[in-house]
Formats: sequence, structure tokens, C-alpha cells
Amino acid sequence: MNDARHAPRSRDESAPPTTRPCELSVLVPTNSRPASLRKALEAWGSNGRDGCQVVVLNSTPSHAGEAVHSAYRRVFSDHPYVKVLSFDESVSPGRARRILAEQCTTSHLLFMDDDHEIQPGALAALEEAMATASLDIVAGRWIDRTQDRALCFNHAEGWVDGSRVLIKAPIRPVKSLAGSVIMADEVLATMLCSRSVFDRVNFDDRYDFYFELVDFFRSCKLASVRVGVAYDAVFVHQPRAYQGQSKRATQRRSVDEERFRDKWGLVPVLALAQDRRSSRIARAVQRIKR
Repeated sequence: MNDARHAPRSRDESAPPTTRPCELSVLVPTNSRPASLRKALEAWGSNGRDGCQVVVLNSTPSHAGEAVHSAYRRVFSDHPYVKVLSFDESVSPGRARRILAEQCTTSHLLFMDDDHEIQPGALAALEEAMATASLDIVAGRWIDRTQDRALCFNHAEGWVDGSRVLIKAPIRPVKSLAGSVIMADEVLATMLCSRSVFDRVNFDDRYDFYFELVDFFRSCKLASVRVGVAYDAVFVHQPRAYQGQSKRATQRRSVDEERFRDKWGLVPVLALAQDRRSSRIARAVQRIKR
């Protein structure tokens, strides 16, 4: 899958000594946010598990500046057990997750973004939920200081003005769900996956920044992949500005929206508040018709 333009340069330092066999890989894409990555790795060091393989895909572009690259070198020097895949230009989130999954042979993969900090007990809660509910993918709950983040989503299909639409219907976190495992069609990006999932589906790297997760989970649903969320598996989301140019800065949402439509024959309408759903669907349909 890797072409010459996106062939990673790999550095693999010795992991901390352990007698536990490595059955879990922790996979983290990063781009132009060394301070965020440092916090994520420190949280894993405090609340994760010794002996797991940690792989970071760093696609900070070469023009991001020496200060950014120097900060990354310090992060990796302070965490020498991390395997680093380096790219000279920005790699989209979907492509990054696909490359990371292909690099690992462990039985389970934990995907995290570089601005997520795992909290005490989260990994154990994910593993317990996966075993109890016989899940193939189980995600955690985000505590987000910037917005009211949904817990998970269900997908609903319909028609508006003769166009097929796919609506993500959010399930909000409420205290009464504490201790529960909720089945869902789509979960957040901090997710524990069985390696066998990728024998059936994978991330589609046609998307530059948007819609790669709704695409992935639609594929999961059609392939009967069992997906859920563990309410007690908590990750703190600490968004920080990119210090270089990411795919988010260069890609228009409408371009990826059209790619999704061309693949699935559906207009994706995402994360809508109930009272604004009809008008947002209509606007999305009109964008495609134009």
C-alpha cells in the first residue's frame, strides 16, 4: 500500500524490559504537535501498560520549521521505547491509521490521536468491555474541554428531495450510563480493535481529512463487525493548534464529502442537533446538486 512518496523511515529503539508477551500495539498519528504528543505519551506511561508496542506515525512536513522538529526529537529521546515512522509531508488521518495497522502484528491495536490522554483504568475497561460484549472494536468516552462530545453514533439512512442521505445520530453521555457498554454503529477515534477486523475492513485513504471514520464504520456495519463503547474508559481530549500545515488546513470538507457520495451513493450528514436536522440535510443535498 505504501508508495515511494509515503514510504516511512523507521526507528525502533529497545522497549523497556518485560516478561509479558506483547499482545497490544498503541498506534498514534501525529503532525506538528510535539507538545500534545508528549502529554499523550506521558499519560500512557502513567496509565497504560508496560511491554506494549507503541508506534507513532509522525507526518510533520519538512517545512514546519526546525523548532517543531527539534521538539519532536526531544520527545522521542525521552521515550526511547517508541517506534517512529517518519514522513516528510502530511499524511491524512485515514491513511495514517491504515499504515499503522499494517505495521503491527499484535492481536489487538489501540488507536489514539496525539491530543488524547488516557486516564486511569481506561485500558482495563476497554478490555473488559470487549470480552464481556464480544466486541471487535470498543472505544472510550472523551472528556473534552472545548465542546459537548457525543459518546457514539448510530447511522440512519433516508431520502431528501430524491437524494439518499446518511445521518449520524449521536448518543450523548449521561451519568446513568456509568458502568455500561453501549452497542453503536460508529464510535470515537480512541478505540481498541481486534487485529482480525482488518482482515474484513480497513481505512480508506482516499479522504484527505474528513469522513474517513464514518466511511470506516459504514464498512464495519456492512461486514458485521461488532462495535461498542465502554462508558468507563475515559480519555481527556486536549486539542492544540497545529504548528505546521496539516491536511485539515489544506483540504475542503466539500471535496471529501463528494468522495463519500461517489463511493456510497449517500450524502453524509453528520452530528446534527435535533432541531436543526432538516435544514442541515437540505443544505448538504443542495451542495451535492450544485
